[in-house]
Amino acid sequence: DGGFGGGQGNKPIKRIGELESTCYVCERISRNFENMVDTAVYLWQTDEEFAPKLKAQPYFCLPHYRKLLSYGQRRLGKRLQPEFAKQCSAVVEKYMDELREDVSWFCKKFDYRYEAEPWYNSKDAVERAFKFLRSDLHNK
Repeated sequence: DGGFGGGQGNKPIKRIGELESTCYVCERISRNFENMVDTAVYLWQTDEEFAPKLKAQPYFCLPHYRKLLSYGQRRLGKRLQPEFAKQCSAVVEKYMDELREDVSWFCKKFDYRYEAEPWYNSKDAVERAFKFLRSDLHNK
């Protein structure tokens, strides 16, 4: 019965638990993503056209930002890693500054003095800030 049948004590429960902790698809996606991050760091190091593309990103979510920094530390060494970290940090800090401004404006809009002012990009600022901070930017 493939190890799932009843009457075998804890064996089926243990086997199902083992299967739940692994997933072929998730493992493949994770491994491929790790390779992509490693490739991004490699390209930053070896292809002068890649750095401007990295800088032009609108944001990195926190888990991917951490992975970039981690792979940069492993691959680039003490000489290049600080510049790589600085460029990645600039992307994240720029996005955080935009969020901060949008959330601030969102709050001001509830003050009667700003009632007639436009919302600009602040209508969903609180939601975007939560998504960024909980690393959920990719989910709509």
